[in-house]
Amino acid sequence: MPPKKLPDRNELILAGWAVYRSHLRFPTNSDLLKEFAFKAFKVNISPTWITNFNKRQHLSLQKSSSFQKDKIDNELIQDGINFLIRIRNMKKLPHQIVALDKTSFHDDSRFVKNISIKGGGRPRCENLPRGQKDVVYTTLVGNGTLSKLYIQSPAGVDIKGADYNVHVLPPAEKKKKKDDIGRGEQGMINWVEFQLSDKFFFAGDLVLVDAESALHTEFVKDLLKSHGVDLEVFPASLGKIMNPCDEFFHSALKRNYYQQVHANIETARERKYEFIRQAYYSISEETIKNYFTHCGLLGEEEPRNVMERLLHSSNINNLSSENQELHCQQIEAFEFWCFDNKSWYDPHV
Repeated sequence: MPPKKLPDRNELILAGWAVYRSHLRFPTNSDLLKEFAFKAFKVNISPTWITNFNKRQHLSLQKSSSFQKDKIDNELIQDGINFLIRIRNMKKLPHQIVALDKTSFHDDSRFVKNISIKGGGRPRCENLPRGQKDVVYTTLVGNGTLSKLYIQSPAGVDIKGADYNVHVLPPAEKKKKKDDIGRGEQGMINWVEFQLSDKFFFAGDLVLVDAESALHTEFVKDLLKSHGVDLEVFPASLGKIMNPCDEFFHSALKRNYYQQVHANIETARERKYEFIRQAYYSISEETIKNYFTHCGLLGEEEPRNVMERLLHSSNINNLSSENQELHCQQIEAFEFWCFDNKSWYDPHV
């Protein structure tokens, strides 16, 4: 008979095995769990024990998804590997690699929250209008620097500050012909022209953008190419984890911004650009360089290891906040256990 409960550390390791493998899309059925428990701790566990264990560790039994999902994940990993190999083969120096992404800030960034009972659902009330949104073109460089803050606004007047620029786009017009320039493409063209006028780009630079079509039209590519600047596009569906701007820089940017908004709620609307500017320049050069290394754009880490890690960490970040800390502890315990026992156990098997 197995003990009713293993030592806390061993249960974390056992749960970490399941969480780690499930996020890598590897099977985690009861037979495999029993096999691992016996190999690791010399215990035979029963179905009843597994049921109670799942409750203690906030795990659940789920039906397997179709094989197509595994195939999609494998294709994504391979797309990412091919992209990293292609970028690295270009032999660019850190100061030549530029990552671009857009993020939005609404005119009214305040959130109104209501007091309510726990688990009682959201109070029904009329949503407050949040107004139009300003778009920040985040521009990071592999050496840890960033471009002058560039914001596109749907209204107001152009603002040219010492270290930021607010450009007002004209109202959107319906495209009359297929070849007409749309609003998104026009915004990208304006960004390129701004960076060229600011002498930010040099011949030999490489710009990396998401798969949004407006960011890499033929006109945009030709405009950059005419100044000796190359443009590459992150693989579809992977920009959110491979672009240093997206999951990393923008998280810190928004967190810093909203902290300022809530600390100065009475003047938040009037000081919007001030808060965006402070948040944009609050992230250190060393941190930005780490973003590029973490995404595999810099450094010597094997591309396959980079992609598996990025997909894995992205899934962990999407865990429910209620149990996120516990599941991260489980995975950490399992990974330390694997390191200590790597001579006889491969977590990928």
